[in-house]
Amino acid sequence: CQLYQCRLFVVVHMGYGRHSVIFSLMAASNMSGDETDGPEVTHPPAYRIIIADWQSIDLRNFLWALDAKYISHWQKPENKRRTGGNPPRVRHLRDECRTIGGVAPVGLWRNCYNEAWLATLDDYEIENLEIKEGNYDFSLDVPRAMGGTTTVNAPAGPRR
Repeated sequence: CQLYQCRLFVVVHMGYGRHSVIFSLMAASNMSGDETDGPEVTHPPAYRIIIADWQSIDLRNFLWALDAKYISHWQKPENKRRTGGNPPRVRHLRDECRTIGGVAPVGLWRNCYNEAWLATLDDYEIENLEIKEGNYDFSLDVPRAMGGTTTVNAPAGPRR
């Protein structure tokens, strides 16, 4: 599963639909990357996270929290057996992780962008990002149960 698709699965199918607005502004090219951890192949392979420099720490932590929720769901899906095939990638943040500029999406909230990265841009580049003022709420509150509870009244008995 590609990072974007796995994260979108959590948002759409696991009750975090309010975050679909941020995913509508992002694409797979906006995600951080990963690379295998070293020259030797292990099973399952370990992957080192490649940091996308444009992302704020809050956005990264939010995306990594979605990854953890997806892995948990993959390990124990509700009401069915686990899907066959390769497991989701196990990604590790290491001190020696590479950082790349990445492709920053247009129109996110200010707290989605790394302030140090923004400071390296020219004024016209910042203007082209069309940054929304204010902060995005990255919280992942426990999803509410789908639908509400319904009380069914017992049918009235025969009148006497």
